[in-house]
Amino acid sequence: MRRTTTLLRVLLLGAVLALGAGCAAKTPTKVTDFTAPVQHPPMKAELSPDSPFYVYDPWERMNRRIYDFNARLDDYVLMPVVNAYEAVTPKPVQTGVSNFFSNIGEVPTFINCVLQLDVKGAANTLGRFVTNTTIGLGGLVDMASRGGLYDEDEDFGQTLGVWGVPTGPYVVLPVLGPSNVRDTAGVAVDSTIIWMEESAVMDKLDPDHALPARIAYGTLKGIDVRKQILFHYYENGALFEYDLVRFLYMKKREWDVKK
Repeated sequence: MRRTTTLLRVLLLGAVLALGAGCAAKTPTKVTDFTAPVQHPPMKAELSPDSPFYVYDPWERMNRRIYDFNARLDDYVLMPVVNAYEAVTPKPVQTGVSNFFSNIGEVPTFINCVLQLDVKGAANTLGRFVTNTTIGLGGLVDMASRGGLYDEDEDFGQTLGVWGVPTGPYVVLPVLGPSNVRDTAGVAVDSTIIWMEESAVMDKLDPDHALPARIAYGTLKGIDVRKQILFHYYENGALFEYDLVRFLYMKKREWDVKK
C-alpha cells in the first residue's frame, strides 16, 4: 500500500513535469468530461528500442484497454465511494484505519528486508511492527514514526530484482494498474503473506467467520488503499498519459531495486 501511494505520487508529478517540458508551446486543455478518451482515443508515442524512453510492452493493445477500464472503474465506482467515506468519517478515524493497514504491511516488508540481506531495514521494520502493535494499540496509532522509526519501502518484486531477476514485459493489471511480469509475481507473494496474516487476525476477532464482517473488512481496506493514492486518470488532459505512466513506473522500479 505504501509502495503504491509513493509510486503514483511520483507518476503524477513526473507526468506534470514531462508535459510542461514537452508541450510548452501548447498547454493541453484540462479534461473535465470523462468520455474524452472515447471521443479522442489516447495517442500512441512511437519509440524505437534505442530511445531512452522505450519500454518493452508487447501486450500494449491489451494493456491500453485495461488502462481505460481502470480509468472508468476509478471514475464511476472507486472515487465516489472514497469521497463518500471521507465525507462521513472523522479524520482521526481515517488516520487510525490507515495506520492499522499500514502496520499489517510491515510483515511482508520485514520478510523482504531479510531476503535482501538488509539487516538495518529488517531491524527497523521489526521495531516499527512491535512498537505499533503494542503501545500503538494494534497499529491504530503510529507511535514508531514519532520515535524516529520510519517505514521502509520493500516488496517481493524488489527482492527478485535485487537477486537479478529481470522485469519482463510491462503489463497493466485490472484495478491494480501498472506493473510488469516480475512485479506481478511479487504482488502475488506479498498479497499471500498479508492474506495469511489478516486471516489469523480475523479468526481472533471473528471466530464464527461471519461473512458480513469479512466483506466489511475487505471493503474498508480497499477504500483506504484508494484514498491514499493521489493519481487520477486523465486529469491533466495528457495526450500520452499511458506512455508517461508506463515509463515512469518502470523507471521508479529500477530506482527501487538500486537504492
